[in-house]
Amino acid sequence: MPAIDDLDAAYAARFPTSHAWAQDAGQLLAGGIAHDGRATVPFPLYIEEASGPYKWDVDGHEIIDFWMGHGALMLGHNPASIVEALARQVPRGTHFGASHPHEVRWAQWIIDLVPSTERVRFVASGTEATLLALRIARAATGRSRIVRFEGHFHGWHDWAVLGNRAPFDQPSSGGVPPSVSTEIVVLPANEPLAVEQALAKADVAGVILEPGGGTQGRTSITPAFLQSLRKLTTRTGTVLIFDEVVTGFRQSPGGVQALTGVTPDVTTMAKIVAGGLPGGAVGGRADLMDLLAFTPRSGLNRVAHPGTFNANPLTATAGAAMLEAIADGSALDAAAAAAAVLKLRLNEFLVELGIPGFAYGDRSIVHLLLGPVGERLRRAGGDVAQLSPAELLTVDPKVAAEFRTLCLFHGLDLMGPTMMVSSAHTGEVIEEAMARFGQVFRMLVDRGTLSRLAT
Repeated sequence: MPAIDDLDAAYAARFPTSHAWAQDAGQLLAGGIAHDGRATVPFPLYIEEASGPYKWDVDGHEIIDFWMGHGALMLGHNPASIVEALARQVPRGTHFGASHPHEVRWAQWIIDLVPSTERVRFVASGTEATLLALRIARAATGRSRIVRFEGHFHGWHDWAVLGNRAPFDQPSSGGVPPSVSTEIVVLPANEPLAVEQALAKADVAGVILEPGGGTQGRTSITPAFLQSLRKLTTRTGTVLIFDEVVTGFRQSPGGVQALTGVTPDVTTMAKIVAGGLPGGAVGGRADLMDLLAFTPRSGLNRVAHPGTFNANPLTATAGAAMLEAIADGSALDAAAAAAAVLKLRLNEFLVELGIPGFAYGDRSIVHLLLGPVGERLRRAGGDVAQLSPAELLTVDPKVAAEFRTLCLFHGLDLMGPTMMVSSAHTGEVIEEAMARFGQVFRMLVDRGTLSRLAT
């Protein structure tokens, strides 16, 4: 590996075909990419093929994938059951512009697995799911304000980008009307008194949160806090919304709500629920979900919800096949076991090399927190509740960029500091990944990158 000043050049030399595609994309795509999370220094890799835990770039390099379709691929890339189901459906039609049996089968699987769900409405993404859930809460209560929590991610629509990252009192995007801040109440998590005070005025329509912790579980939510939210929202007639876009069908077949026994009024789902294709769902109590129904008395209070690709036959087919495959929990347990080994080995490496940091996470999600904050988390025994969301979600951008570049250079792809483990990540794959992580960590030490993270 060349000196630090030559890293970009070495990367370009290793991935010349991706470099060429990136140069074309820079002229054709806004920002050169299709998703903010794919921004990479000096340029992203372009993928040609994927299978199981691996993907291959356009230059033929094998990459162990911990991105896993932004967490959507619980069974790895191209699991046989889903590929076969899609192969049967494609020649029969990809978009009927009409109702079809697959959407009913898909909905039945969701209702059978998710405790809160008595009715389902399908959407095309997680962002659409949370947008619809908030609309349902407002229509049901006649109120307008929404309570959310610091560091929790609910998509990119206007109502979701205030409070998802520090500073929590500012939108994380341009183009958001100032009036949004009057309707969104951002609170610290795990503080029931703050929620009680916010709900006291009886002007809050809904409370939304990631029940497994903010930003895919990088920040803490305690079971006791979930229980207090259930009591407070019930007492005040406020709609409790669990955003299980990430945790649904990953933490358990019924999501975090099935693990904790805390049942929300409405649940938002995407990623795994759609079987690796674009799609999502909102599920909840029948009386709330029936606000979408056409009735003689619905009038203007009915919640309107079109969507060209909602429950299209391909997504519905893939979604039903995925939920059938994970329903007994065995695939989820396999992924969680692999993730446990990954966390253990990463932490052993960090200690061995004297790198400040800590790997943590629930079930099959692993977060790698490098630097003084990660070291504090290690000393706290991994108790995430002892650190603030701002601490847990703030990273040195230069160190993060170099770490990602080196990971790609050595055949690893991560979602920033987060790794999504699938049932396709066998013990052998984890061992292979650890050999590559060892190269990355040693290179970070040799290059002096971690001097910026000194405790």
